[in-house]
Amino acid sequence: MHGLNPYTSFSPASAGTQPFENSAVQHIGYVEERDTNSLLLDVAATDLCHIAHVITDGLVGAETRVLPILGLLCKSRREQSFPMDLLQKGLSVDIATAQASKEEDKTRILNSVRCPRARTWALDTPFPTQHPRYDAVNKALASHFALTSIQQSYRNGQQAPSTPWQALRSDAERRNIQVSLTGCHNFRDPDLRILIDNLPSKLQSLRLDLAYTGLERLDDLAGASFGNTLQTLVIRFAGSLRSISGLSALLCPSLRRLELWLSDLPDLEDIELGVSNKALLKLRLEELAG
Repeated sequence: MHGLNPYTSFSPASAGTQPFENSAVQHIGYVEERDTNSLLLDVAATDLCHIAHVITDGLVGAETRVLPILGLLCKSRREQSFPMDLLQKGLSVDIATAQASKEEDKTRILNSVRCPRARTWALDTPFPTQHPRYDAVNKALASHFALTSIQQSYRNGQQAPSTPWQALRSDAERRNIQVSLTGCHNFRDPDLRILIDNLPSKLQSLRLDLAYTGLERLDDLAGASFGNTLQTLVIRFAGSLRSISGLSALLCPSLRRLELWLSDLPDLEDIELGVSNKALLKLRLEELAG
């Protein structure tokens, strides 16, 4: 981001007017991705006991050096302690009314969002209070909080409320989603259908780690669809799953890569795969592991 430090403190305001409490200040900043030149979004907060919590955009540290299913599980559990009240406030974040550590930083941040290719001098010009790019960033931030809120709800043995689902669905520009609900026994077949129905419309890559959940037959997926944009689908199952025949409903024509990870399932050789699907037959088999 032109004219900005690699990490800039930026405290969103609750409901667009009031800042977060000083004892639980949230900081949002774009940081360099760990393995590419692109930028990712990490969110940090301190709770009332002054303990830091971080939501990361992707795996970090030791999470990147273990099996993928374990890395995403570690990330989900690490983020489980993120203050729930801040997650709820993040669902309605408005960057135009948020506070920055310095007023000039806020001006430059909003101008960078509004005009990403602007020259450095232009970043110090007055910014408008409303802009379509602000809305896009607000929705991206809200869906970022929504994913953590949804996973946190199921890990706490609760059903995810409607607000984070709406925030996730509204982020039309999101292209990639990774979710780990491994070990969430209260995540059942109807919940998977809710998740599928609330995915962003332009999603291109989806990874779901669903080991040892309450899923059994996936029958509720009948009639569900990813539309015509999804290209990569990775789903990992383990536990009590008896059938994946309903999964054929998700094999959209745009799909180019399908990875199914089946492990530790009862009577694995008898699992119901369903009838042949034309979309599945078009996929190129690259690897078959026992």
